[in-house]
Amino acid sequence: MGNEQPFAGRLRVALRLRARGDRIDAAHILEGRSDLAIAWSPLDRLTLSIEAPLLYRSVSIAGASPRDAISFGDVEARARWFVYRDRALAPRHLIALVGGVAAPTGRASSDDAGLPHDLLPGTGVWSPLLGISYAFFALPYSFFASVVGYARLGTMDGEAPGESLRVTVAGQYQASEAVALRWSVDTRIDARVRTLDRQREHGTGGTILFTGPDFVLSPSADVVVVAGVRIPVVQALAGSHVESIIAELTVAADL
Repeated sequence: MGNEQPFAGRLRVALRLRARGDRIDAAHILEGRSDLAIAWSPLDRLTLSIEAPLLYRSVSIAGASPRDAISFGDVEARARWFVYRDRALAPRHLIALVGGVAAPTGRASSDDAGLPHDLLPGTGVWSPLLGISYAFFALPYSFFASVVGYARLGTMDGEAPGESLRVTVAGQYQASEAVALRWSVDTRIDARVRTLDRQREHGTGGTILFTGPDFVLSPSADVVVVAGVRIPVVQALAGSHVESIIAELTVAADL
């Protein structure tokens, strides 16, 4: 959302569904997540977007009976300013600066008691973000890359979440007017959680790299459906933190 070619007045609404698993030591989560996103371009060079997640989670700790919970995740608002485009009509090269903030709407509840910090539904703190993206279009091929960093302001339960860096690289082949194939690589690098005395906690943070295909279907000019998977091929998270394959389905429409 917000990565497509911009033009003034464009309004896109999307719903993304995601299923995944996550485990740290004896704590295990199966998660279903929906993200409602809206992106609007008031100018040719500016796109504003907001994304609101809702999570359904089944939580097990040390072999106890699973606990089911529904909660909000952190709502994220972004502004993308296109600082370079090689031509006004159908540009081939686009460079954009990205800024925004993730709000602490996904705070932990009593259902999350005993969970490690990395398994909570949100960071619990305000998270300003800043990044840059590049897109290239030369039909039938296109390419996208972005780097976004998240700072953390404040603490939750006496701990400060670690800063995070997200890197995405994706290439797409447009097989026909309605069908495209995409391959993506997504990397997340998290710093360790800090305690009140500003010491970094062992067993938190680390690096994980996902890769996988997307099948893109556009049944009409204003509707896009994307189905894909992300496979964790590099898991260098601290401690015994293991993440599963992610399955995603997204439906987006221009209004």
